[in-house]
Amino acid sequence: MMSRVVTTDFAREEDTERILEINRLEYGPQDILATREDFVWRHSQNPAGKAIIPVIRNPKNQVVGYIWIVPIRARIKGKDCSVAMGSNLVIHPEYRKGVGYARLMRCFNSVFRKDEIPLHYSFISEEAYQRQVIRHPERVATIPTLVKIYNSQEVIDSYVQGPLKKNAMKLASRVSSPFLFSKKRKKRDHTIAVKRYEDFDSRFDEFWQKIQDYHTASVIRDRSFLSWRFAHVSGREYVILAAESEDRLCGYAVLRCATVRGIEAGIVADLMVTDDRSGRNAGHSLLDEAESWFREHGMASSFALISPGSKQYRLLWRAGYIRLPEFLSPRAFRFGVYLHTEQRQDLRSLTAKDWFVTVADYESY
Repeated sequence: MMSRVVTTDFAREEDTERILEINRLEYGPQDILATREDFVWRHSQNPAGKAIIPVIRNPKNQVVGYIWIVPIRARIKGKDCSVAMGSNLVIHPEYRKGVGYARLMRCFNSVFRKDEIPLHYSFISEEAYQRQVIRHPERVATIPTLVKIYNSQEVIDSYVQGPLKKNAMKLASRVSSPFLFSKKRKKRDHTIAVKRYEDFDSRFDEFWQKIQDYHTASVIRDRSFLSWRFAHVSGREYVILAAESEDRLCGYAVLRCATVRGIEAGIVADLMVTDDRSGRNAGHSLLDEAESWFREHGMASSFALISPGSKQYRLLWRAGYIRLPEFLSPRAFRFGVYLHTEQRQDLRSLTAKDWFVTVADYESY
């Protein structure tokens, strides 16, 4: 009989292949953490610092479970702050029963106390979400998926079967109609020029300085973070669109194409604009350009994760995106914030809804 006794530890260099093996078993070969190159990208190339990986081991000293702690630089209530993201909690199927999970999480939480990391955030499971709803409901939120359909037939074929298909087609046709949101759209501002960039240059540092306090809490989206987050790993190719007005950067969008639940989908991975008229017009122009690019590449739909109440949410809605029901979403995107200190008075009142969140904060896309 296989022993399921486990011990806790932290990952070492020789554990890399084993961690990748378990990750492929859980998420498949197309995950963002599929190769040694991907591992090095996440573990060692992050400008905020090297990741820490608590692990559990079996009696043969093999890793059978792990969770990532990824350092993150955040802007919270007008101050820069070093925090972390919890990511990729995976336990080998043969070790999911027993005390492995509890021991792994104790090791995980000990890192924040030892390294004095005041908080971490994570996209969490439904079970963890429901626990937090009872304990600290203000520290969890659901990040909605916004979608725009270009090819209703392909979308319905992938999602709906049987007698509901006819009614679903009628609804999808209405949703994808170019006239549905025509009253809400504005004419394109021709003083805004949308250009494609090959990489993030120093202008993105200047841009971040302008927008850094638009949200109560956000990951610091400067040049170093954007260059790392949107690196070309696991075959992912990102497109950077920048909106300029009189040679001034007033917004950007990061796009990607992917197959999601069998559907060719465009992803608005990040969208940031200045909080003025030029920024709003830049947002419209960026989304117009994004739609043209998605359609040109044969995408059946496009989607974005975006914090409700943000100006980016409103921009997407005006561009014809609708909120996708949770039962049609690839998953329910539950966002949780976990506080690890009582000393920081400025953080004690922080809620999950204070955070500005996009796909950029969710590594899987």
